[in-house]
Amino acid sequence: MNLSCFPFIIASLLFAYSVHADQPFQTAGQFEIAKDIHLLPVNPNIQRAFVSLKSSRGATTNILLLEPENPFANAILFAGGDGRISINEDGSIEKDANFLVRSRGLFAENGIRTAVIDPPSDHWHLLEQRTTNWHMQDIATVMAYLKSLSDKPVWLIGTSRGTISVAAAATRIDPQYLAGIVLTSTVTEPNRYDSVYATDISTITLPVLVVHHREDNCWVTPYGGAVKLMQNLSRAKPSELITFSGGNGGADDCGPISDHGFNGIERSVVTSIAQWIQNLAK
Repeated sequence: MNLSCFPFIIASLLFAYSVHADQPFQTAGQFEIAKDIHLLPVNPNIQRAFVSLKSSRGATTNILLLEPENPFANAILFAGGDGRISINEDGSIEKDANFLVRSRGLFAENGIRTAVIDPPSDHWHLLEQRTTNWHMQDIATVMAYLKSLSDKPVWLIGTSRGTISVAAAATRIDPQYLAGIVLTSTVTEPNRYDSVYATDISTITLPVLVVHHREDNCWVTPYGGAVKLMQNLSRAKPSELITFSGGNGGADDCGPISDHGFNGIERSVVTSIAQWIQNLAK
């Protein structure tokens, strides 16, 4: 697919989500492609593009798109921390240490059209903002764009604080447009900012894969928290916890280059995620 052939297209999908569980409303996931820059491939089988999407409120969200041959699914990757990774028009990412961000090519190699997302132009970071209406709108915008490329299912994959974004979207975006979610190194413990329980995850009915490292020593993402999380996902069909061990560890328990970030076992983790998604697509 020539990704440079989509400039200035306006497309929309209808998403239903709610401010409160008892107050549903609908919003169009509308977008205009402000920029679509085709980039030289790093892998000859994977096309790359820098895409800037303008939402219905006028803000732009930058994504780096990786397009494999014949993808079987779409995925949006959500980094942890404050969410700011600084995607440049040449395809470089200034803050690319995050597990999902540095593993983006592995998702594409496994047959998933992959979009790495930055915070929008009108918000510098996502701290304490991951459950807001505007963030849900931005997610819907990127989903609508991916759906304009093909009818393949859309998955949301988050790591660390990125799981807060993904869980919120799973409760507020119409499930007919969202195939499922993947939560890696999930933030389950109370802290200065939100945890995954900022959303009523017990209402999620979509497929949910939880991936965690048994030796994750980050105080807001303990392995025991992931085990307890599964008890709150009883309505998710299916749901599964995949546990990993080993790797290279790291000095910063909550840093990306550690067990928290699956340091040294990235390929095994991504392959397992991709296989789980593909099995559901069959």
